[in-house]
Amino acid sequence: MEFMPENVLERERLLREEIERELPEFVRACAGSVAVLIMHQDAFAPMLGSNEIFLLGKAIKYAGLIGKEVRIIPPTRRPH
Repeated sequence: MEFMPENVLERERLLREEIERELPEFVRACAGSVAVLIMHQDAFAPMLGSNEIFLLGKAIKYAGLIGKEVRIIPPTRRPH
């Protein structure tokens, strides 16, 4: 199925609205002058439900739409 341009624009608008509503701090970070946003992998906890994983994907997509890169970092390793 091919998307019509207005459909793509509507989906992008809905994505932006959702991220602005659900993740205002992430939106503020994206509005800054940095090119790369660094997030800890536990910022979105998968054990809280699949919605968290979808929201993470949407946040990454949002950042990409405004020209930002997102890097996910693992937890700090503890010495053995």
